[in-house]
Amino acid sequence: MLAADLRRWSACLAILVAGLLATPLRASGDAPACIETWWRGQLEILRANRDSALAMFPLRLLGEMAATTTDPSEVTAALEALREDPEVHPLIAAEIDYRLVSRDLQRGAIDAARQRLARLGVVQQYLLVGSLEEGAERDEFWPARHDPRRLSGRRIPVGPLGVLRLRPLLHPNEHRVAAVAFFIHSERRRKLALRFGSDDRAEVWLDGKRIFSEEGTHAMAFDQQATVLDLSPGWHQVGLFVEQVEGAWRLIARLTETDGRPLDGGVEFGVPQSLPERLAPASSNSERRRRRRRDKSPLVTLTMELEALARSTPRYTADLALDLARRELPDRDHARAEAMARENALRRPLDPHALWAAALVVSDRAEQRGYYERMLAIDPSDPAVLRRLAQYHLVYEQIRPAVSYARRSLEACSQPDPYLEGWLEVARYVRGFPQGASAVLARLSRRAPHQASVLERLASLYSREQLVTHAIDTYQRYLALERLDGAARSEVIRLLEGAGRDAEAQRLLEEAIRLEPLAIPWRLRLAEHQLVEGRADRALETVLAARKLAPDSPSLLQVEGEIRLALDDRQGAARAWRQVIELSGEASGLAERLASLEGRREEGFERWTVSLDAAREMIDDIPAEQTASVVALSHTEAFEVKANGMATRFTQTISLVRDPQAASFARGHSITYSPRLQTVRILDAKLVRKDGSVVPAARRERPLLPDPELRMWYDSRVLELSFPRLEAGDLIDVRYTISDIGHANPIADGYFGDIVAVGTMVPVLSTRVILEAPTSLPLRYHFVNLPEAEKVTTTEEGELRTTRIELSALPAYPDAPLTPPVTHRVPYAIVSSIADWNELGRLYARLLRPQMRTTSELQRIVREVTAGAGSPRRKIFELYRWVIENTRYVALEFGIHAIKPYDVAAVLDRHYGDCKDKANLLAVMLREAGIEAYVALLRSRPRGHIDTTIPVFSIFDHAIVYVPSESLWLDGTVLTHGPQELPMADRDALA
Repeated sequence: MLAADLRRWSACLAILVAGLLATPLRASGDAPACIETWWRGQLEILRANRDSALAMFPLRLLGEMAATTTDPSEVTAALEALREDPEVHPLIAAEIDYRLVSRDLQRGAIDAARQRLARLGVVQQYLLVGSLEEGAERDEFWPARHDPRRLSGRRIPVGPLGVLRLRPLLHPNEHRVAAVAFFIHSERRRKLALRFGSDDRAEVWLDGKRIFSEEGTHAMAFDQQATVLDLSPGWHQVGLFVEQVEGAWRLIARLTETDGRPLDGGVEFGVPQSLPERLAPASSNSERRRRRRRDKSPLVTLTMELEALARSTPRYTADLALDLARRELPDRDHARAEAMARENALRRPLDPHALWAAALVVSDRAEQRGYYERMLAIDPSDPAVLRRLAQYHLVYEQIRPAVSYARRSLEACSQPDPYLEGWLEVARYVRGFPQGASAVLARLSRRAPHQASVLERLASLYSREQLVTHAIDTYQRYLALERLDGAARSEVIRLLEGAGRDAEAQRLLEEAIRLEPLAIPWRLRLAEHQLVEGRADRALETVLAARKLAPDSPSLLQVEGEIRLALDDRQGAARAWRQVIELSGEASGLAERLASLEGRREEGFERWTVSLDAAREMIDDIPAEQTASVVALSHTEAFEVKANGMATRFTQTISLVRDPQAASFARGHSITYSPRLQTVRILDAKLVRKDGSVVPAARRERPLLPDPELRMWYDSRVLELSFPRLEAGDLIDVRYTISDIGHANPIADGYFGDIVAVGTMVPVLSTRVILEAPTSLPLRYHFVNLPEAEKVTTTEEGELRTTRIELSALPAYPDAPLTPPVTHRVPYAIVSSIADWNELGRLYARLLRPQMRTTSELQRIVREVTAGAGSPRRKIFELYRWVIENTRYVALEFGIHAIKPYDVAAVLDRHYGDCKDKANLLAVMLREAGIEAYVALLRSRPRGHIDTTIPVFSIFDHAIVYVPSESLWLDGTVLTHGPQELPMADRDALA
């Protein structure tokens, strides 16, 4: 979403860039090194250069750092006052105005944002003509110049940010070229400037003729390119082709005078209600030549001005390099900008201006750090440099130097700095003592109520600690300051829905659509919310309105099918899903549902299914003293295992609602799976009322959200099933399968293992576990924490063995704060095809073997690190230190790599990995140094003890290194422990 991009611009970059500048200017020579003084100093530099392109450098820094100040609205007010100064360069005034558009939207002032766009001359409506393949002829999209009415397409208004978001509007949307158009009516002969930014490159056509084409691929930026439109009196058609190579697919365009001033009247533009009958007559070649000779107003851009300044004064190469990088010119790899910035910094090693530009432009993080350290040598109390270095070390989990730099900045300033104080407390305490961090942040948020970053981090901590009411309130305070933060908005909507505050959730969704009307995901989320609330008719209206913008969106069509199914329009649902399959292929996962809807497919799992009639007969068995709001009448877990260990897991739960108000948690069911390894099939998900009416579940699929605090990212997805309001006597029937995909077992042929939780947060009357496998693959199982012994029946039919395990009624096992780990109190079963732990160890060793191949680079590093280390123990310590200091923890838990490390070469090249990646790297380095070492799988102490009767991989959650010759256990993920001291989570852990 563009909101996410703007958040990264105005918040994330502000976290990384607390301030940068041409010279370390202070308001006065004796002023403290405070960020408040610093930004006002930047404002003075901007004011001094207000009539020049040189104003862009401090303007960019002010925009990026505003979120870190005590009151960002003061920065906004200062920029607004400067914009109104008549001496400000018109293009600088426009840059300020466009930055303030986002601030208007952050505070909900949509009308004010629209007024700014009009003042800027931003095109606010386009005709979306269509898309074509890369390399296709383009003339066909523009009809004969004397009949513009032949041009057809969808009228698309841009959002309050002025951006046309193409990706959600067109399908297919990969490696395509979009064709859009708008019209200009001029009262007289004149020249105008079309200034635009696009992702990726764009072509401009005027009245059916190409007048501008660019090279390179890049993200969109404001006023990225410009070209002159030579207009005669009458109507003109402007066409733009926008290529999509990678990243987003967007466009923003505006019209100005050629020198950058706003239009002086006599021009209207957009898409008129009735397209013009004919365009203005084209000028002859001789007329165009005469006008060029008379033309005294050449095209002006800030980049052109900076090019000229850099040629005359080489010091300004820094300004040009930063401008090219921020405008993504000529392409997104910034090669030209980086080369210029490096050379300029090399020529001016003591010039902070050159060093700041280089630090901002280069992509290599270590090189950036070098520039910051050089600047710190020039000015040891520079608050911006200290913040950057503190943030750099935090990214690499080097807490001590990060805290040291933050403290230096605080000590150099005699004024409060809530942003830095809050960040410092989080850096010190969030992992080990989140309650302490949240208490400090709460105090800071009261002291500095306009400091958005403090509120955002506080809300995130509350959410992680499941303090839902505090999290909701704090997120809402944060969103009042940062309405364009889509991630925070999604989180608070999720919390509101879970808390049953549905009206508030809907208001936030509706506001998101007003702020970003072309963001189809918000419209989808609103429709799903309405469907879950039982308002399927309103949900259908929402989806159909969205489809006017994006008629071929597979996501919209899929949700439309769900809604029509809820409205008992099976024919309409089938029609929508057939369109999805035509657009997306079988990978959409709808083929089986469509076949079932049309009666063309049997489920195939009837042998394990419990009917609703059979479940109803169990209601009389509920004990009279049972007061639970929900009772699971039947719970079935069945496994169909093949000879190679690949399996299908069948799950069915039938629950009775007894107290609707206390049973809101039963409205949602989540199924997590890895799409690289598994496929999910919903066999049935419905709510049956006492009167027999059936309400199907709404379905929504989303990625499993990463945990940035723990630096963990997943490819897993979550399929969410949701029901509307519950009534007493409702029966909820959820039945699905999760099947392994592929022909070969990714772990090892014949390996199967799983842990099955049979205890749940509600009481269960009847529980069954069924194991079905070939006789050639014996499955071993063991139950733990059962209140009564299980009843087992085993049958064999040909080469198939089926074991049915019946459990007696189970009580509820609710989660509560400070309760023991689930494996200590909740019944579960461990199932595996492996006979003993030695066999499991040999299997994992075979899995690791290809990932442990050494490289010449690794051998070189080992030689350098161990040079001069005489004893094996000293070599161990030096190699351990190298891994800790040169690799950071980032977990990419994708597919098989949830258990299998990436190969050593990849981890060495990336300089990051998770626990098993770092353990594997350290083990290989130790072996290369002649020291025996092994990767050891651990079950960390906080997860609690687990029964070890049956060997299975899924009991482990961590990996470290074991060195038998020195009896050392080395954890490559911890930064505050030495090689002879294990962290608390590893002590007494199962290995």
